[in-house]
Amino acid sequence: MPSRHTHATRRGRIGGLAASGAALFALLALAGPVSAAERWTVAPFGAIAYAPPPVAARGVEAVQLDCREQRWTLLLRVAADTDAQALPDTARLRIDRSDFELERVSSGRGVALKVPRELLDPLKSGGEMSVELAEGAAAVRARLSLRGSRKAIEAVAPKCSPRDMSAYEAIALEEIGEAVDTATKLLADEIARFRAAAGFAPQVKARRVDLDAQRALLIASLCGASSYFGDTGCNVTVHARLNAAADWHEVFNSEGMALHWDPGAATDGWPDLVALPPGEDDEFVWFWDGGGYSLRVPASQSARD
Repeated sequence: MPSRHTHATRRGRIGGLAASGAALFALLALAGPVSAAERWTVAPFGAIAYAPPPVAARGVEAVQLDCREQRWTLLLRVAADTDAQALPDTARLRIDRSDFELERVSSGRGVALKVPRELLDPLKSGGEMSVELAEGAAAVRARLSLRGSRKAIEAVAPKCSPRDMSAYEAIALEEIGEAVDTATKLLADEIARFRAAAGFAPQVKARRVDLDAQRALLIASLCGASSYFGDTGCNVTVHARLNAAADWHEVFNSEGMALHWDPGAATDGWPDLVALPPGEDDEFVWFWDGGGYSLRVPASQSARD
């Protein structure tokens, strides 16, 4: 039979556990709001992810990551006494132990930095980031946690508005008609290769664009399987006819994407082709080089190369 001393000891232990539990609960209650404040959050409207309050900051009051028209921007809300116009055109970004350089973009809301799409993964997987513009007494800097950034960025991405391509004319493809029949003949070998690999025929869409009485373009797509055509599951080709008596010949071939043409830009009467390939930040433009279409390298890319 247990002694009174045993009962007393048990009561003491239970009382001690209760006290410890109460103390732990109190500590968790205090830690809860702090942990929430240290995480990235998503704005209720728009495609915006708010960073936690920066630490070791100078001239930076808040940081957010915006996405508009498929372009990502890191926005630094600077202090009222900071002359944002006097800051340099580039910023130094560090994610854990990796360093990057970001370009400033025009903004009336603070200091806006262009975030390349390939930087999203480091931002999602990193533990801490810091950003700095200028040096010495003029420096503007902030350091902040990346806790919760993956969840926030992945929640924002689907809300990002599509790119405005209204300056160009979309090339809408048809499912039946003469253009589809012509494309099916021109792409017969590729259709046969796909059928042998996939066991079924790809879907063929096409459109013919007559540039004048002699010259024409035939834009066609084959869609069927990502294992064959790549992530989009499609392929797009453009054939050109130089005159009414000439045969069609291929002048463009790429993974599937929505092609546009620029009615205001042409070379020898051949219009520029424009597209926003999946996973890219900027439009790609192809120009007529005399025998086919070549990619025009943006001036900003040429400068970096």
